[in-house]
Amino acid sequence: MKYAIIMAATLVMLVTSAFAAAYAKDGILIDGTVSIATEPSKGFGNGLGLGVGFGMDMTNKTSIRSGRLMARGDIYYYKWDASVFGVDVTLTRAPVFLGARYYVPVKAGSSMAVYAEGGLELSFDKSEAAACVGALCVKEGASETNIGISPGAGVEFPLGHNLSLGANIRLHMISDSYLSIGASIGHRF
Repeated sequence: MKYAIIMAATLVMLVTSAFAAAYAKDGILIDGTVSIATEPSKGFGNGLGLGVGFGMDMTNKTSIRSGRLMARGDIYYYKWDASVFGVDVTLTRAPVFLGARYYVPVKAGSSMAVYAEGGLELSFDKSEAAACVGALCVKEGASETNIGISPGAGVEFPLGHNLSLGANIRLHMISDSYLSIGASIGHRF
């Protein structure tokens, strides 16, 4: 059921981005990110993640005089692996982020864009654990949905007229908090 919700959220984001790109006069950004995430629970080590994000420039709809403001939505999938008493277990998280990104004004002539961001995060989590009695070990699984906040920062460099390469860091302040560091490639419409 939770994976159906994740897929529905992804579909909504994609349809919304296509609609916004077709009808918005402001800038639209769609990007993909590869991330390394720190250990959210002891014994799992660092994990890898993939994500897709969507942003819409909201600067003209606000009274901001300098910098740019963007409404932002992301969906990621993170996976961590561990071995407990010789049993392989995994922890997966699929966070959905909704928030804002503020591009800080930088020195004139600089092509670099620096930003700070923050928002709410809804995370669909699935974890496995090993339960052992003597030499007999069995995997147990649990699923839960968590809500938290997620501040972050990053930088983008233009690769051409509409393409950009970026790097970001985000703190996922949720049950068993973790930090993700990512590299992204984006397209502006």
